[in-house]
Amino acid sequence: MRLFLALPLPPETTRCLASYIEDNRRTNPLLRWSDPSQVHLTLRFLGEVDPGKPLEEMRIVAGDIAGDPSFRIATCGTFPGGSRLQSVYWLGGDFPAWVHAAAGRLAALPDDRGRTGLRGGFVPHLTVARRGASTRTARLPAPGPWEGRFDEIVLFDSTLTPSGPVYRRIGSAALPGI
Repeated sequence: MRLFLALPLPPETTRCLASYIEDNRRTNPLLRWSDPSQVHLTLRFLGEVDPGKPLEEMRIVAGDIAGDPSFRIATCGTFPGGSRLQSVYWLGGDFPAWVHAAAGRLAALPDDRGRTGLRGGFVPHLTVARRGASTRTARLPAPGPWEGRFDEIVLFDSTLTPSGPVYRRIGSAALPGI
């Protein structure tokens, strides 16, 4: 299993995201676009590890979260790839402070190479596309703004397929007071 911990998006945000992706797919057909139903905010990628400890830690972290679960998506950006072309296209915005704290705590879980910590820092974002066959950097418009509320942390299993990743829920923990 290739595991990761994430915050899934509420249905209304997913609908807005689907429209955004469809509109931008027409003007940037060479990018490899994410399936809107699978977009999430990743807190920690673990790789091929046993799910026991991540499930336990996820429940502890979720139970300790305090504060407003609201977020706002209103910005976009890119992460560079090895070829200097942008390889990841993402949407961002304003996220609760506890998102950073939860990612920091979950970073203590070792990944499949035994590594812990946040290499390169933590940038909360939603990946909407990857470079794919494009040989140029696309310019995506800022989204929304869209507002929503996180209500759970989920441990997902990711299976890579030729048409893109497929995610399966292994377990979840509701956020308190939501």
